[in-house]
Amino acid sequence: MLYLEGIQDKLANQESGLAEEKLIKEHTEKEKKLDKLLTEKVGALSKIRDLVSGQSGLEKELKNINDKEDELDGSFARLRERIGNISNEIENTVNGEEELAIHRRKTELIHESALVEEELDEVTKKKVEVLDKIKNLTKNRFELEESLDKIEAEEMGLRRDISNLREKIETFMHDISREIGKMDRLEVVDEIPPDQTESQAEIQSVQSGEEQEPGSEPGSAESLEPGSEPGSAESQGPESGDQNKGFLGMFGRKQDPETESKEDGELDVGMLKEVLSIMDDLLNKLPDNLIDEFSDSEDFKRYEKIYSLVNEFNGDPEQEKFIKENIKDVLTKLDNLLKKLPDEVLTGFSESENFGKYGKLLEAYGIG
Repeated sequence: MLYLEGIQDKLANQESGLAEEKLIKEHTEKEKKLDKLLTEKVGALSKIRDLVSGQSGLEKELKNINDKEDELDGSFARLRERIGNISNEIENTVNGEEELAIHRRKTELIHESALVEEELDEVTKKKVEVLDKIKNLTKNRFELEESLDKIEAEEMGLRRDISNLREKIETFMHDISREIGKMDRLEVVDEIPPDQTESQAEIQSVQSGEEQEPGSEPGSAESLEPGSEPGSAESQGPESGDQNKGFLGMFGRKQDPETESKEDGELDVGMLKEVLSIMDDLLNKLPDNLIDEFSDSEDFKRYEKIYSLVNEFNGDPEQEKFIKENIKDVLTKLDNLLKKLPDEVLTGFSESENFGKYGKLLEAYGIG
């Protein structure tokens, strides 16, 4: 059923086009989402870099504070030691003037110690502030790194999805190209048997203008139909015949009086199935514009239904009724359409065994 398959292929191609469009749209959306995600990733990395830089500066500041703190702690310890030594001196001194001088030095050391202690408090306070800043920076960095981990996980998933979509699109395009190649190369050639039938001999004789009465010469009066004149329409071949004739009539095939009419008789499903398949092959060889025009018509819908019913026929009376009511009209439409086949296809088919089967069916329904 090449013709119907051809129509189905066109519909499939339309569906394939939609599928391709869907894949490309999904791929584009994933790419956009990835671009947005990469922008977020760059922002997060930039913030982390700034935090690391800030933390590095704070850690240097903290080191200086620790060094200063150690220095002040040392000074304060030495002063406390000196104050303790002076206190011992006072206990061992009996001279009033010397004791007064020692007290004076002790007071000076206590004052100096207080200044050192005050400076040490400031340093400690500054150290606490720096430590708090480092703590906050560390917390922010941890949160950013967590966010970055999620971004990178999502990025990996998107890249995997995009890669899979690209493979699907490439496979899809490869399959479409392969199917188009098959369709371009598709040719249905009717096999010509070595032995010609009587119908073929008759057809060839009509085409070559050699059908004559015994003993007559080509072109003689005896070779003409009664009442016809040489050169008249009745004496010409299929090419110069009535343009209103169908495909069968183009070849001058005459009605066989012994052919049983099928219009009101028993339905010959086997013959219909075989001949419809032959006609479907021929329809597939029509020019593309005629195929498109026919496939959009109501005649095509009836033909498609008839074809399906004949191939799936199970004896249902409703099926039989529909076929009988429509088959002659459908066959007539197809017969008129097939006369528009290219000349080489017409000639090849008219010389094939299938032409006899075709003619027999149409004669049975009074067509031709």
